[in-house]
Amino acid sequence: MPNRLIARFFGFAVYLILGVPNLVGAQNIRLKFPKFEGRGWVWVLMRGEVQDTILSGVIPADGVVDLQLPVNRVGYQGMSRWLLRGGGGLDMVVNGENFQVTCLSDQPNEENIIYTGSPENDFLRQNYKEQEQLMNKYAAVQMLTRAYPPLHPLHQTALEEQLRLEADWVTFRIKLSASPLYAARFREIVDLTRGIWGRLNQSESERGQVVAEFLNNSLSWQALYTSNHWSEVIYNWSQLYCDFIKDDEKLIASARQILNSLHDAEIYTSFCRFMARYFVKLNKDSLLQVLGPEIMTSGRLLVQEGFASQFGAPQKGMLAPNLLLTQGLEEVDFSSSPARELSVGSLSKTYSILVYYLSGCGPCEETLKQLVASHPMLAAKGIRLISISADTDWKVFQESAGKHPWADKYFDGQGFQGPNFMQYGVAGTPTIFLLDEKGIIQVRTANLLEILDWLDTKFFR
Repeated sequence: MPNRLIARFFGFAVYLILGVPNLVGAQNIRLKFPKFEGRGWVWVLMRGEVQDTILSGVIPADGVVDLQLPVNRVGYQGMSRWLLRGGGGLDMVVNGENFQVTCLSDQPNEENIIYTGSPENDFLRQNYKEQEQLMNKYAAVQMLTRAYPPLHPLHQTALEEQLRLEADWVTFRIKLSASPLYAARFREIVDLTRGIWGRLNQSESERGQVVAEFLNNSLSWQALYTSNHWSEVIYNWSQLYCDFIKDDEKLIASARQILNSLHDAEIYTSFCRFMARYFVKLNKDSLLQVLGPEIMTSGRLLVQEGFASQFGAPQKGMLAPNLLLTQGLEEVDFSSSPARELSVGSLSKTYSILVYYLSGCGPCEETLKQLVASHPMLAAKGIRLISISADTDWKVFQESAGKHPWADKYFDGQGFQGPNFMQYGVAGTPTIFLLDEKGIIQVRTANLLEILDWLDTKFFR
């Protein structure tokens, strides 16, 4: 796997983690932070990309805060976050047991935060420290092997130590994998986010294969759903297959394997939502057509609205749906702008470019800048530009679209639920279509340069 991909294979920020063993019953957590009297706080649970606020309050004079899971959250296993208003707080594993956290300092750190009754936290902290020690030692002996020539005694000693550390690392990973604790599953997820996986001496290529194997067969997707790394992992799973493995059949097989393992409808629905979004972003929309029928008949989608259009989205070689245009930039009175159908076969005598975008979206803004720069050349060739906004605020649309030199700029205020977004199966922005004079889709992409290259090869020359 290329270094850049491994390096960004999920982002990670280190938090203070609390752990608890897995017992049945109500969860009670007592926090003692007397130096933070009067500070407001909130307590949230992680579910996919949602931070579910379940309690809030103010730290009293004695600094004691008692947290208890509400009845509808009993049995939750995953990360929670106790946040102090104005900054600071703790990330905690919630997994069924009562425990206590005490800090008598006004500057909490690893040394002055004391956990009582947290076996998982003991494992978590010890496991992290052990891993850091192993990695630091390994980095040190690698420096020695580079610092001394092969025949130097220290070079040979460093090589022997390197082999010993590599064996210790294998034992360490086996121990982590064998642990039944949620903290162990969380540590595995965190290691993925940091690009730490496989053996210490593995090549990037080998590591990529090992990561793919783990994602398909060993990762606890339930644990991931409550880890606060949900969408990030799904995106990088998609990116791993698109940019490194580069095999659509393997990506489809992997998706099926993951989907078949997701028995919880909430998790299944969320995975489908993010998978659809990232497949579009990575120009793999066509794979949604393969998976769509299976997903739509799975019985595990909590809602089907929106998914039908994403999984049945028109692709290259298909006739594009007619456009339902409502308010254009110059039509000030929104109520007087009834939707009108525009046949895609009447858009242009050459080609048309449809751009679906959202104001303020970074990739969208870059695409729109490229379109503004390319507009004179495109217009000279008779190519019609039509932009359709996902904005829900007229003023935001007006300010953005007013900078664009082409005439066809449309807004309906319905965002991604607008009729054109739904008919074209647009789950993310930017999404760009190149249509020929008959309305047949020649290119569907998130990258304008792909369309310009296509035109340069097949039309401009």
